[in-house]
Amino acid sequence: QALPANVSVECDAVPAVPTLTASDDCGPATVAYESFNITQPGSCAYTIVRRWTARDCSGNSVSHTQWI
Repeated sequence: QALPANVSVECDAVPAVPTLTASDDCGPATVAYESFNITQPGSCAYTIVRRWTARDCSGNSVSHTQWI
């Protein structure tokens, strides 16, 4: 499964949030998702930050962040 890349889009073309999955030797990992917007003062432009964090049964974790 490819990780979502950073992209620049118009407001009406924001891509849907993909569902990411992860697994390792001890089985499926849990994947948590969070998102927030960063507004740019004096402008209607904003940045969407999406972050997925996968955690396995041993407590190891890895994150991926997408900037839109």
